[in-house]
Amino acid sequence: MTGMLSVYGLISNILVLPFVPVSMLLGCIVGLVGLISIYPAYVIAVPTYLVLFYDITIAKIISHFPFSQVRIPQLVVYILLFFYTAGFFYFLYKKKSFKGTS
Repeated sequence: MTGMLSVYGLISNILVLPFVPVSMLLGCIVGLVGLISIYPAYVIAVPTYLVLFYDITIAKIISHFPFSQVRIPQLVVYILLFFYTAGFFYFLYKKKSFKGTS
C-alpha cells in the first residue's frame, strides 16, 4: 500500500473499463492473425491502436487533474482485522436469518 488514494479513479475506470475487453480481444486477434500473415494484422491493429490510445489518453488527462491523489494514513492491521471479522459475522447472521424467513 502506497498511502495514496486516487480521487478520480472511479471516473477514469467508468470511462475506460468498457473498452478493456475490446482492446484485449483485438490484441489477441492481431496476434493470431499476425502468425498467419502480417498484412491483415496491420489492418486489425489500427482499431486496436485507437482503443488503446483512448485508454492511455484518459489515464494521462485524469492524472493531471488538480488533487488527483490524496495522502491517507497507513491502515492499522488490527482495525482492518476488526472490520473484516465484524463483516464476516454480520453476513453469517444475515444468512441464518434469511434461512429462517422461508
